Amino acid sequence: MMRLLLAILLLFTRLTIDAQQASASAGTYSLKIGEQTQITLQAKPRQNEKVVWPILTDSLGPYFDIVTKEKIDTLRDSVSGNQSYRQRLLITSFDTGMFTLPVFAFTFIQSNGDSTSIVSDALTIAVKSVAVDTTQAIKDIKGVQDIPFELREYIPWVFAGIAIAALIVGGIYLWLQRRKPTKPVAPKAPPVPPGEKALAALRKLGEERAWLNGQEKRYHSSLTDILRSYIEEQFGLPALESTSEDILMMSSRHAVLKEHALRLKQVLQLADLVKFAKANPLPVEHEHSLTLAFEFVQSTQSISERKEVPLV
Repeated sequence: MMRLLLAILLLFTRLTIDAQQASASAGTYSLKIGEQTQITLQAKPRQNEKVVWPILTDSLGPYFDIVTKEKIDTLRDSVSGNQSYRQRLLITSFDTGMFTLPVFAFTFIQSNGDSTSIVSDALTIAVKSVAVDTTQAIKDIKGVQDIPFELREYIPWVFAGIAIAALIVGGIYLWLQRRKPTKPVAPKAPPVPPGEKALAALRKLGEERAWLNGQEKRYHSSLTDILRSYIEEQFGLPALESTSEDILMMSSRHAVLKEHALRLKQVLQLADLVKFAKANPLPVEHEHSLTLAFEFVQSTQSISERKEVPLV
């Protein structure tokens, strides 16, 4: 007899565990008008069953409004592995009294297509009014209050205004810059040919007549420097860094200069005598060296316009 009772109890317990379950509960069953409370809907199907959830609108009956609806959460039992579903609603009411929420109907669909509907228990919630002291006189509506000035609230707007103003000023500046007529760039003057430069320097040196003032050495140094610069620029020979002897040797092998090397030789030799041997030539000899330098430049610049002429 005891075994039979135990078997019946175990069977009843298994049927209870395996049966579908659906429920609805409230966070509180008593609230003041305008307050909110949470409604929790739960459904637990059997294995291989699907649940059709109750259709919810913006209100629950004529007295309760739904403020928010959370999504349906899926829960899993850590022991049996069965799934259950839960949804939370936040409701409020602006009427006073004892109100019963509509029941929630859940439909469980089995794998073979059969379905079962389970209705949750009805929930009754008391909505109370706010206590009012009727002995007090009715007070006037308060006027509009000014919000105290807070500088930090306007700082972002100040920076934004500065940034916008900077963009506008920068845009105007760029626009004005683009509108300005571009000044034509004056073409660079062509370089003075070495021959013309040397002749101008010789004329200036002749006008100074430095040998008359006891400056014979400076005069002949300037004279030979003019010729050295001319030879280097006109023919590409390293005359500025060469001795008189080296210059004469290069000139004797040059296709153009070898025909005029005699004039150059006379100028360089007299200059070396003045600079190194302290010779004191006659005034006519100073003038003759200047004349030979003029003739040397004029003769060679008209023959070749190139800076470099190959040696022979």
